[in-house]
Amino acid sequence: IGTNVTVRGYGVPRRHVLEDYRCKIVTYTSSITGTLDCPLPLGMLGAPVISDDTGHVSGLIMHDGTDQPGFVAITSDIVTEICEQF
Repeated sequence: IGTNVTVRGYGVPRRHVLEDYRCKIVTYTSSITGTLDCPLPLGMLGAPVISDDTGHVSGLIMHDGTDQPGFVAITSDIVTEICEQF
C-alpha cells in the first residue's frame, strides 16, 4: 500500500496514443487484487501496472473508468501456475 506505480495504455478518447498514468496502490482487497488512487479512462482494461521502483509489471487493470480502478497482481506463483498449464 502506498507503492508508486505507472499504468500504461490506450484509453478513450485517445485510443491511438500511448499514455502513462501515475498512481499509488491504496488497498489490497484480497491477496492478489487491489485498487489504485488515480482515475483511469475507459479502455484501460488489461493495461499493465508497472512498479516505479523496479520497472517490472506487477499487475493488470481488471476494471477501469472509475475513481479507484482495480487491478490483479502478477505474482511468481500465478505466473508459474499459468506456465505449468501450457
